[in-house]
Amino acid sequence: MSDDETRWWGKPLDARVYHVFEGEHPLAKSLCGSWSMGYVGGEPEVDPESDTYREGEDCKASSRKAGVLAGENE
Repeated sequence: MSDDETRWWGKPLDARVYHVFEGEHPLAKSLCGSWSMGYVGGEPEVDPESDTYREGEDCKASSRKAGVLAGENE
C-alpha cells in the first residue's frame, strides 16, 4: 500500500461479508480481488492495530492481506 492509499471496510450489495478495499477511487478493488465498490466517503478505515477479524462477518482473504487476521491457524 502506498502512503496515500486508504484501506477501508465495505460490503457490496451482493456480498455476504465485509471486504477491505484500497484507495479512494470511484471503483476501488477489494484486497481479495473478488469485488469492486465505489468509495463515497465515510467508510470506516482499516486499522490493523485495533481491528480484528470476525468469523462469518469479514472476508478472510481481505483481512489477511490487510494485516487484520492474526495467527497462522486462522
